[in-house]
Amino acid sequence: MVELFAGMAGSGDPEDKTGFDDYVKGVNEHYNSHRKIKMPKVVKKYMNVSWGVAKVMAVVLLLAMLAVQTFCRCV
Repeated sequence: MVELFAGMAGSGDPEDKTGFDDYVKGVNEHYNSHRKIKMPKVVKKYMNVSWGVAKVMAVVLLLAMLAVQTFCRCV
């Protein structure tokens, strides 16, 4: 819904946007203030970074274990 209003705000005559811009800003502020909206944004923003770090650490750990297995054959 907010994307619809944001898209509509870009079209039209610039002098004709007296109260419409305020209305769109109010709708956007109301939409972004809800917990159902805030939490997924926070998770998306910060979890992507931590998952990337976790993946790199898993690869490094796997390579280290493979190196230990290769050089320390006990069989």
